[in-house]
Amino acid sequence: MEEASDKAEAELAALLGHLALRLWIGTFKAAALHLLPPALTALRHRHPDADVSVVDVASGRGADGIRAGRLDLTVVASRDTPLAPPPHIRAQPLLLVRDRETQ
Repeated sequence: MEEASDKAEAELAALLGHLALRLWIGTFKAAALHLLPPALTALRHRHPDADVSVVDVASGRGADGIRAGRLDLTVVASRDTPLAPPPHIRAQPLLLVRDRETQ
């Protein structure tokens, strides 16, 4: 999970490097509690002036927020259905979990 957090933090930092220091992140509650804190802490150390907002968004609605310009990025969960983002949105897997039955 630390590797995924490091990768997310690097992508957030790259995004901040190209845009203003304002970032809106949409995510579901479990990701907000368990995945984002390490990445946001590292981001805060590198960009202390960044203005970051985390918004509670259902996994299936994150792309809508990006499309509408309300979000800069979103964290989504997909269990049985592969992610198929719209063409203007790039998906980056952060954490892959396998069922114990298939291992």
